[in-house]
Amino acid sequence: MEMADKQKEKELAMLQAQKDREWELSKIRFITENQKAIFGGTEEQRKKMATLITTVFPREIAEKLFAKLSATARSRSAKKTWGKAHHDLLISPSDI
Repeated sequence: MEMADKQKEKELAMLQAQKDREWELSKIRFITENQKAIFGGTEEQRKKMATLITTVFPREIAEKLFAKLSATARSRSAKKTWGKAHHDLLISPSDI
């Protein structure tokens, strides 16, 4: 029985690792496809991207992405937009 439990744990860990890789690839693809709006767009475009990110990605991925975008933003406006999106996500109720 212990052997079966260890095997199941190993399989679950492998599935989680695969899922994490898929989300990372999705995040990279999203950023690449929307880089103009994310990095050089207007405030309105960035707000739309923030809404999309919050809707499309799991909370933990969106949190990390907003934190990174805010930390690396080149303009005050972009830093403010991504910082607000990060803050709003942090104070919103967690998914159940």
